[in-house]
Amino acid sequence: MKAPSTPAQEFAQVITDYQWECERGDPSNKEMLAMFASDRKAMRQVLMHYVKGDMAKAHELARHMDTAARDYIPQRIWDDITK
Repeated sequence: MKAPSTPAQEFAQVITDYQWECERGDPSNKEMLAMFASDRKAMRQVLMHYVKGDMAKAHELARHMDTAARDYIPQRIWDDITK
């Protein structure tokens, strides 16, 4: 049985898996691809500050993220950065 992951490991996996999957239209839509790339960058920044223990900066960055992307932040991390 695999050991439970840490919140940071869980979020890193979420970031890796966060990809745009075109359900209809142009799968090479540059605007959508750029938006998802920007979201992943923002998530990596939140994770980096979380791992460093800088919860205030992680929270500040998360608050400025797109709401849909912010919803991918694991609850355990959200709870830690909003204390």
